[in-house]
Amino acid sequence: MAFIRAVGDASVCAEYALPTLKIGGLTILYRGHWSDRDNLLLQSAANKLGGKIERVIELITPLSQSIRHCIYLRKISATPAQFPRSVGIPAQKPLF
Repeated sequence: MAFIRAVGDASVCAEYALPTLKIGGLTILYRGHWSDRDNLLLQSAANKLGGKIERVIELITPLSQSIRHCIYLRKISATPAQFPRSVGIPAQKPLF
């Protein structure tokens, strides 16, 4: 299992996390704002990395009442050998 806080675009986080998992493994991306468009872009990237979005859970933080999302990505097949790309490349050229 891998847990990633919002340190970059979701596709960038997925590119760093999914290659480290065994098939069947799970990564959770912790995000603030999340939309249907974000979902489509992440699913496109996840497909290229051997993953799929398993579920998205919306949460409300207890103190600030802010909306947060946990996006669960499951690794369903082997990640191609070219991933992850060198540091900085995923942010410059996202996988959408």
